[in-house]
Amino acid sequence: MSESRILAVKIDGKLFDKLDEFVEETKVTKQKYISEILSRELGQWMQQKAEQDKNLDIKHTDGQKVWDKPEVMEAIDDFMLRTGKIPKQTEFKNENGLP
Repeated sequence: MSESRILAVKIDGKLFDKLDEFVEETKVTKQKYISEILSRELGQWMQQKAEQDKNLDIKHTDGQKVWDKPEVMEAIDDFMLRTGKIPKQTEFKNENGLP
């Protein structure tokens, strides 16, 4: 188990009052409530980060580039600037710089 540390946080008085009401009604301590929120939020953030890192590692599959949404949008914008038109479905090819 890791060591415990103290975190002092200044929060708005009204928010603090709501926190007092919440912990009194739910019979949980402020420490436990805040620790649970932080654990959940940080856990979700770490999971999202891991997914993003995983997606970055899978950029090429079977010789084909895997495009993410920002790359697709940028490629379409570039195509439109080069050609002056919106790409047709049949133009979505690597040779046109499109997925």
